[in-house]
Amino acid sequence: MTTPFDDLATPTIVACRIAMTPCMLGKQYKEHLLREAKRKMEKTSDKQMGVLLRVEKIHRILKENIGTMIPEVLCRVSFDVLAYRPCVGDHIQMTIQKIFHHGVFFQDILRVLIPSSDCSPFVIQKDFSSFFLQHKTTILRKGDPATILIRQIRFEKDGFSCIGKLVTDLQ
Repeated sequence: MTTPFDDLATPTIVACRIAMTPCMLGKQYKEHLLREAKRKMEKTSDKQMGVLLRVEKIHRILKENIGTMIPEVLCRVSFDVLAYRPCVGDHIQMTIQKIFHHGVFFQDILRVLIPSSDCSPFVIQKDFSSFFLQHKTTILRKGDPATILIRQIRFEKDGFSCIGKLVTDLQ
């Protein structure tokens, strides 16, 4: 499964500890390790590495220990992953999550706020109960895709928050 961030992502290797119960130690133990790594790591963020988009495959099993108190095998495994670290100047395509009086909000693997002053040439308008962006006859609403230029980045405990500017080829 691809994401809109794949073109900007870089392949890297990440190590992770995974616990496997005895019933997982059959012929398909590698599939169990990979499935558990995907569940545990995909779409998580790290300040240095960025957002782990996808766990591709097992790179190497580094170490395994048998638990003394609990019947499980603890494995330290390195995985080939695809990670995206946002950079100022990146152009990304995201779906509009919310439009409000002060700007536009996007949220996927990143949180991006576009202040109303950076929505030009669009203007934020309000109809009955919702906001929308309008430029002449072009209208953007919640759920529409838009291209964003990242202008500022901040890492918080649960991911990246960015300030952006709406990018458009409209005149």
